[in-house]
Amino acid sequence: MAACMVTWNFLQAVESSSKSLLLGDDYITALERGINVVELDNSVKSVGLSGIPNSHGELQLDAAIMKGDMLQFGGVAAMKRIDRPISVARKVLECSHHSLIVGEGATQFAVEKGFKLQPLITEKQHVKAKAIQPVRTP
Repeated sequence: MAACMVTWNFLQAVESSSKSLLLGDDYITALERGINVVELDNSVKSVGLSGIPNSHGELQLDAAIMKGDMLQFGGVAAMKRIDRPISVARKVLECSHHSLIVGEGATQFAVEKGFKLQPLITEKQHVKAKAIQPVRTP
């Protein structure tokens, strides 16, 4: 028996994951599908496509996925121009001897695995990015 739960108000992720499990998908596929829903939802302002750009106006996405029963995980961080970071993290888990790939390496890995590069920044995000001031150091 499997169950789905979240710590934030992402009911749509739970619904998608639950449906996937009921259709017979394994728990990693169900998890990935649920998180994809949140990553691609423009109404979610904290993660995914509608996340906040960095101080240089670039949207960098992060994700990690874990198979607890196997003590394995895969993750990507600071990845640009790829819209489903959890799916790339799964590829790291399943197709790489690395556990975490970051920055340009994560983007390159995604492209090598068949993900398409695309612009991720919207006009609203450009406005957000302009409001973010770089941290000044002494």
